[in-house]
Amino acid sequence: VDSSWYFLRFCDPLNNEAIFDPEKVNYWMPVDQYVGGIEHAVGHLMYSRFITKVLNDLGMVNFREPFSRLFTQGMIYHEAYWCPKCQTYRRPKEVERTERDGKVIAICKVCGSETQITLDKMSKSKLNIVTPEEICERYGADTGRLFILFLGPADQDAEWTPVGVEGCYRFLARLWRTVLNAINSGLFLPDWNDRLSAVKPNLNETEKALRQKVHQTVKEVTEDIEGFRFNTAVAAMMELLNELQPFVERLGRGTGDEGREESKVVVSEAIDLFLRILHPFAPHIADELWERSGNEGSLFVQSWAKVDEEALVKETVTIVVQVNGRVRGRIIVPVGADEEFIKQLALQEPNVRTHIEGKEIKRIIVVPGKIVNIVA
Repeated sequence: VDSSWYFLRFCDPLNNEAIFDPEKVNYWMPVDQYVGGIEHAVGHLMYSRFITKVLNDLGMVNFREPFSRLFTQGMIYHEAYWCPKCQTYRRPKEVERTERDGKVIAICKVCGSETQITLDKMSKSKLNIVTPEEICERYGADTGRLFILFLGPADQDAEWTPVGVEGCYRFLARLWRTVLNAINSGLFLPDWNDRLSAVKPNLNETEKALRQKVHQTVKEVTEDIEGFRFNTAVAAMMELLNELQPFVERLGRGTGDEGREESKVVVSEAIDLFLRILHPFAPHIADELWERSGNEGSLFVQSWAKVDEEALVKETVTIVVQVNGRVRGRIIVPVGADEEFIKQLALQEPNVRTHIEGKEIKRIIVVPGKIVNIVA
């Protein structure tokens, strides 16, 4: 089928009487999202738009544009190795990288001569493609998926570098240990959602902070996915794990809070929502942990994580206190606290008191919600 209108045939693939049934095509079309490289602008994208307009003029379709939205993804670049002696490109595994006079060079393993190193977009002709199998065999498919999405903004070019693979692998390994630690320590409650409303009023500050971070992350990841900002979505989940892991480890060590139903509910909610937003990025480990936490089936058929707007509301804010421009302490004040209250609390901060003792307070500058600067 001609690539200029194959998407129309997809709407009615079994029709043996005509190229398509206009009623079916008008129901399904236009395509919601077109994703392609910039080269498509003068290729497939242009041809498909042209033929759609022709079919519209002929009265066969009731729309002028075949695609509602266009997203142009960036290109992935990787080193290419041209061997002047062999007169051919060499694959990365066919050269030996070394240093000479402080400069990185690549020696052709076939003829022993130095190759010319260039940074080009990955292509079969230049043999500089890194196949997913190479990553999957060593780190697993989930790490490969996560790493590719974490490379950078999807609409910008990026250089392929294996450095970040290890970081993505460690992130998934940490998440695996954290979730299993919670399950094995009896911290995960499958019926957490039924208990949540009852324990909300009794949450302590640490539990509130974790819950706020969870729902902030759900909100960020949801918006990032819709905006094709996959790298920042991954970064947000990494930040969440940095909060969740120590919380679970502290409870697992038996610090006294491990018996609190409130802590268990907060941990359980965090794990549940974490796995839901992780699933599009790392489906295999997410599904495995989903099953181990007492659920059945795949997360593919589960609803998306919902944001609790109430959890996003900050009750307190941390304000930096400076003395003559240098940070000397931090205070936690209620959101909306008046300036006089903030000033008095800042002056009572122990380390601040040490640095202003015996000095005359000339001025106190308060930037609400951010900073207090004491001039002495």
